[in-house]
Amino acid sequence: MAINYYWTGYKPEFLGHIAETPAVEHCLKLIQEQNPATVMEVGIGGSQFMEQLMGFHSGDYIGVDGTQSFIDFGKSKNIPRTSYVCGLMGKAEAPVADLIYLRHVLEHNPDLNECARWLAEHTRRHVLVVNFLDWLPKGESLHIGRRRISCTNRSRRIFVDTFRDNGLTLQGDWVFRQPKLFERVLLFAK
Repeated sequence: MAINYYWTGYKPEFLGHIAETPAVEHCLKLIQEQNPATVMEVGIGGSQFMEQLMGFHSGDYIGVDGTQSFIDFGKSKNIPRTSYVCGLMGKAEAPVADLIYLRHVLEHNPDLNECARWLAEHTRRHVLVVNFLDWLPKGESLHIGRRRISCTNRSRRIFVDTFRDNGLTLQGDWVFRQPKLFERVLLFAK
C-alpha cells in the first residue's frame, strides 16, 4: 500500500485541544465520503471536532472522554443528535458506531492491544487514527544502545500489526507534515 505524503504551510489557528490541521481536514473529508450513520469520537477535549463534523454530517455523534468536565462541556453546547459517555477507552461502556475517530489519544493509554480490541468491538465499519508520525506505544524504545533510531516505520508497523490482530485491516495511510507538527492518519476497516 502506498503512503501518501503531504507538506503544508503552518496554520497557527489552534483551538484548544484540536487544531485545524490538514490531517483533521482530511479526516473530515474521509468521514464525508464514508457517510456513516454514527460517528464516535474518543477523546473529545473541547468538542471542536464535533462542531466541525456536525456542520455537514447528518448522522448521530457519540463523544467519549475519560474526563467528566470535557463531557459536561460538550453537553453544554446543546447540539442535536449528540450523546456522551464518560469513560476511558478500553473500559468505557459505549454503544457501537459506524466510524470511530481518535486524534492523539493512544499516547495516553498504556495498552495499545486493549485499545485496538475495544475499537474493533465498538465499530461497525471504520476506525480513523491520527497520531504523531513517530509516536511509539509505551514500553517501546527510541534508542538502541547510544544510537537513536528512526521510529516512523516501526510505529506504523506496530499499529498495523496490533490492529490487524484485533480484526481491523489498514485501508489508508496519509502523512501530513507542517513545521513542528508531523501527523499520520491511518484508516482501518473491520
